[in-house]
Amino acid sequence: MKIAVFVVLVMAMTVTGYVAGKYHERSSDTSEVVLEDYALSNVLSHLAYARYLNKGQTDELRKLLDVDLDGHLNRVRTYQGAVDDAAFEAARIRALNAAYHLWQEHPPFLSAEWKGTEENSFWFKDWEANHAENWKLLRWAWNQCKVRKELKCKMPKK
Repeated sequence: MKIAVFVVLVMAMTVTGYVAGKYHERSSDTSEVVLEDYALSNVLSHLAYARYLNKGQTDELRKLLDVDLDGHLNRVRTYQGAVDDAAFEAARIRALNAAYHLWQEHPPFLSAEWKGTEENSFWFKDWEANHAENWKLLRWAWNQCKVRKELKCKMPKK
């Protein structure tokens, strides 16, 4: 029971941090604000990683990794196009393709704690929309890898 409460608490803190960061980002248009928020959320995530790893709680660690990956995908979508370089774009597609295959093999956010409720209604719809857009981005990368063999994407063995 304590583990489930801790998981929900960590996820709630991560989501609250994301929402607060978005609010702060909108109210202040500097890249330093975005970077400071990002850095602090990484500190919190890494502390949780260490706790789960030390306790051997790999299922909980995986849930947190999925939360963080989803947040990183939000940032990829938000800032895409900032780098105009063919090698970077190829690396971006390969990384997104790898994330697609990870989530295809082990789909995230299927547990009851990721369903819309009255308690999470203030952030759930936004999160759900962003997560759907992240899947769309990952499917795009997967399709790019299928049609552009020169990218040399790693595809799972069947």
